Amino acid sequence: MHPEKISHERAVEMFEPEKISHERAVEMFEEVGITWSSVGNCSDREDQACTSFEELNWDTARAAQVLKLRSGCDINIVGGTERGHPSEPYSHGEGFRLDYSFNSCLEDFVVDNYRFIENRPDDDVPRYWTGMGNYFTQMSDHWEGLYFTCESC
Repeated sequence: MHPEKISHERAVEMFEPEKISHERAVEMFEEVGITWSSVGNCSDREDQACTSFEELNWDTARAAQVLKLRSGCDINIVGGTERGHPSEPYSHGEGFRLDYSFNSCLEDFVVDNYRFIENRPDDDVPRYWTGMGNYFTQMSDHWEGLYFTCESC
């Protein structure tokens, strides 16, 4: 386990993250040109065909804004806090993760700017560390961002 991750997990345990509404998250994303989509064209948190931001951590939403601004890439969120994601520590449902559509700009940005640390032991997918305690994982059909903190906030 990486020492950087341990310190952030302890910080999360010590400080309750600020939760925001779906509407507030959408406002934050629209401010910087982030789009979002879902298979069901909906935002119901209880429907796994939707993409919801209800109960998203403010730091997670802000970190997505920073990703957009720093990378200059088109960012489309395809997964938020809706049902259907694994319930693990620091999960989507708890507001710590967002899923992003693949595009070459985002892939180049992650690979060029973040440090490859490992292939995850449970599913052998590449994981990158941002240097500030957050992680990007290259899933089969999207990028997953795991945010313990807001970078550059």
